[in-house]
Amino acid sequence: MRHSGVKMLSRIAVALAVLLAIGYFSLSWGAWADGNAQIVWGLRFPRLLNAIAVGSGLSLAGVILQALFSNPLCEPYTLGVSSGAAVGVVLFQSLAVQLGISSVFFGFSIGGLVGSIVFTLILLLFGMRKQTNQTSFLLGGVILGMLGSSVLSVWMAMTDPNGVQAALSWMLGDLQKGSIESATVTGLVVFFVFAVIVLKSRVLDALLLGELEASSLAIAVKKERVLFLFLAALLVSVCVSSAGMIGFIGLLVPHGVRLRVGASHSRVSILATLWGAVCLSLADLVSQRLFQTRELPVGAVTALVGAPVLMIWLLKRNVRGIR
Repeated sequence: MRHSGVKMLSRIAVALAVLLAIGYFSLSWGAWADGNAQIVWGLRFPRLLNAIAVGSGLSLAGVILQALFSNPLCEPYTLGVSSGAAVGVVLFQSLAVQLGISSVFFGFSIGGLVGSIVFTLILLLFGMRKQTNQTSFLLGGVILGMLGSSVLSVWMAMTDPNGVQAALSWMLGDLQKGSIESATVTGLVVFFVFAVIVLKSRVLDALLLGELEASSLAIAVKKERVLFLFLAALLVSVCVSSAGMIGFIGLLVPHGVRLRVGASHSRVSILATLWGAVCLSLADLVSQRLFQTRELPVGAVTALVGAPVLMIWLLKRNVRGIR
């Protein structure tokens, strides 16, 4: 036990060291030499905080969804939950403009929460059908995601002459709009959900085994599912409100952590939170610095890296958890 504890602490230390290094380069690259501190603290620092908060949130949402549906390929993006949140954000924002009210409260869109909950409930109802297997369940999530993306594109193109470009910004992910307020709200939500997962880690461990196994351990499966689905929807809504739709963080990070430390959510939740922040911060750094003349959407960077990694995992039949 002592050896495993030391090993866990060393893994946490490595993740924190990598995150600090990425943070240093994100803030200082080319800025201090020019003596422009305003760029660092006014633009780069809020963006870095937003990347850390959103990366942690997406990774934690992936941890929850993979446990609830006992499937390593589940994540907010592949299941369409991110699309639902994006649709909710856009529709609520348009409605707020018509009513003359603010669509964002403390950096958080209520519409994002509503949209992600609605899409999650649709997915849950679809998955509860007896004839639904894992393949059809994932296909249902992909279809929901395509539907949400289509609604988002059509709505923004009809309401704004430049709507197509704005829709692409939402669908590919954009951390430029990040602020201290949105990063703070997202960070607080992530911390709250993280605390719940740590306290209920044994429940998630049981749910990962399947509904029958969890019920045999005297766990109120339906009640816990509703709670964790709400928590996942809450995470996705704040992340999408802050940065749009970013894929693969919630898929690859939790699964990769499980391959290293096992299925215990008391360990998985900690490392997934840290490495989610690391991966999105690194992706954002690459998106800003890869080309000098223009910036790539951060969601495009995560997809360009994540898709090949996922294909390699799928082709390796001996990798645990993927068949």
